[in-house]
Amino acid sequence: MFIEDHWGYDLSNVSLSMFTANSVAYLAGSVVKAMERSSRKCEECVGCLVDSQEDQLSSDISKLIQLKNHAGLILPSKSCHVICEEAEKAHKLFTKQYGDSLNVQSPRFLMMTSVSVMDSLLPKATSLFPAIQSQLMETEFSVDNHFVSLLKDVTNTYITLKLHLRTATITRNAVKNPIRH
Repeated sequence: MFIEDHWGYDLSNVSLSMFTANSVAYLAGSVVKAMERSSRKCEECVGCLVDSQEDQLSSDISKLIQLKNHAGLILPSKSCHVICEEAEKAHKLFTKQYGDSLNVQSPRFLMMTSVSVMDSLLPKATSLFPAIQSQLMETEFSVDNHFVSLLKDVTNTYITLKLHLRTATITRNAVKNPIRH
């Protein structure tokens, strides 16, 4: 079975532990930070990625961030966390299903992950990013739509961060000495 033959995977059967959900929230803060540095996003879209009254992350899921925070971590919005959770589910599913034969650095892996996350979240579109819901309803559902763009960019940024962490761990274990201090 080749990966090219499958694009939309059902992520509803993949579950995450509370520990993983907290870890995903922690990484989602890094996603927000990375996307804030990117000049491609409008200010309103970047604002949707940060915790707010209308899109607040639950306290159960933000425990790791609260524990580790020394005024430098970003608390992601609930919507950002939901997207990152779906990306984590896709990542777990693909690495479990394909193991070492999966070339996670290929653009195809990012596309496969993005499509699976979109398939999973498009039915829930009205519950994500409440601050830009009016834009979602006013514009066509196309590649240029703010919602679709945010969904794709958050997914790709999350997976890229996961790949960097995985590579750093593999390197550290192979060398037995950290490359960077």
